[in-house]
Formats: sequence, C-alpha cells, structure tokens
Amino acid sequence: MKGSNKSLFPETMSRDEIERTIRQAYRYGKRIETLKSDGDRILVHGNGIDIWIDKATKAITTAYPKMRN
Repeated sequence: MKGSNKSLFPETMSRDEIERTIRQAYRYGKRIETLKSDGDRILVHGNGIDIWIDKATKAITTAYPKMRN
C-alpha cells in the first residue's frame, strides 16, 4: 500500500494491521456521498473508518479513523 508514514491510526497498529483494517472497512462499508467538484470521489464509512475512493481509478486515496465525540 502506497502512502506516507503519517498515520492517525494508533501507534500500536502495524502497517499490515492498518491495511487489513482499511480493506475490511472498504469491503463492508457503506457509501456515504459522492463529490463531483473534486474529481469524482466516493466517501465510504465502515467500522469507524472513513475512506475516500477515486471513482475513475477505484483506488483508495485516503483512509482515516473516524473521530468520536
């Protein structure tokens, strides 16, 4: 998985654990919205994680844990 070394995920999670968590959220998540103004992107929310997907390439562009209030 490409990306920076920056992470909002817990420091105790390995890179592999983060990737598995994101993929599971993607697989079982629910489509929330589609943004057309920013080049077609889809927001998926699953298992407490928000995932932005580029509609053209179907690649995950951003994923981060949903902050709780």
